Amino acid sequence: MFSSPTAPPTHVLTVSATGAPRGNIGRAQACWVTADTIAWKQGAIGANWDVALHYDANGGLALETDGVTGGTEVPLTYDPAGLSAAVKEKFPHIASYNAFHIPASRLAEVAEALKGQIAIDAKDGGGSLVDATGLQIQGVLDDLYTYNGALGATFIGNSGNVPTLRVWAFINQVRDLASQGVLPQDTAQALIDYANLAIEQLRR
Repeated sequence: MFSSPTAPPTHVLTVSATGAPRGNIGRAQACWVTADTIAWKQGAIGANWDVALHYDANGGLALETDGVTGGTEVPLTYDPAGLSAAVKEKFPHIASYNAFHIPASRLAEVAEALKGQIAIDAKDGGGSLVDATGLQIQGVLDDLYTYNGALGATFIGNSGNVPTLRVWAFINQVRDLASQGVLPQDTAQALIDYANLAIEQLRR
């Protein structure tokens, strides 16, 4: 937060962090790795912390000084055992991240949440915001929608002229490589833009 003294006249600008929210939901520093697991590096987690997932189909989430506002809130459970062996093997670059789980009673909301804006925040026992961020979702998309069958075009219908196209999840793989530092961000974005353009052409 910025303020400028009114008296006496001066050209000095005072910069203060007071009143500024912690975190940034425009950055994706947490990883939604499976339908029920989110990985987020928070170090020591207090036993009385409140950590929650937030989602909004209309992109109405905002970060305020007391946490993420708007949309729907899903409380998360901290797992002191950390990420599962399977997750660590698949995503070794985040093996040291803390693990948070979505309650079984809220798993039916996952598919809908992924269609909109998503964020996660953490508050200490006194209700003060500790951190907040957006989420990378390539892991959960692979978990929910992985296809292990044949790729390519097949033709169905009485005359065999109705095409069905099955393709590799290229965009998710590019995002994963970028998050691991294997691909530069600008290169990854160029590849994603090209893939999206190709998809739009196929839809016409």
